Amino acid sequence: MTVIGLDVSTTRVGFAAVSDDEELLGYKVYKMDSSYSLERRARMFEEQFREFIHFYPSANVFIEEPIIYIKSMSTANTIYKLHTFTGMTRSIVDRLSVEPVLLNVNSIRKQVGIKIPRGITKKAKKRIVIDWATEKYKGTNKEFHWSTTKQGNPQPGVDDMADAIIVALAGLKQLDKDS
Repeated sequence: MTVIGLDVSTTRVGFAAVSDDEELLGYKVYKMDSSYSLERRARMFEEQFREFIHFYPSANVFIEEPIIYIKSMSTANTIYKLHTFTGMTRSIVDRLSVEPVLLNVNSIRKQVGIKIPRGITKKAKKRIVIDWATEKYKGTNKEFHWSTTKQGNPQPGVDDMADAIIVALAGLKQLDKDS
């Protein structure tokens, strides 16, 4: 059994695939220009998803549920666009593969054993997830490799790939629980 996890935002989508024994099979991030319409980005996502599922044709697919509200940075328009685009990606996945399952970000982290301390910055939360995914696959056949900026921070998109990995792992645990 293979599980695909998707971390969807309006400008980047993280993709990851894991096997039933939690082996990391593949991962990538796809960046889309924010000046493109959501419809154009959906077509671009479809092309990338087709390419990805070619390697994992009978996979179960899990998508990180879009958030409803972020105190510090989101506007109603941002949340609207995120929900709209996530709905578009769900429809594409359903048409091309299988009906995707949405997973809540907090339950995803809990299911895989990631503890995020309260009161830390968004950047620090992202780093915890990146470090967790890196450590989980260290020394395995498919390690989670990523690069940094000149300042030593993860390159843009690394967090999306790490999130997609934990979505896939949480999806696998969900399937185990349901069977």
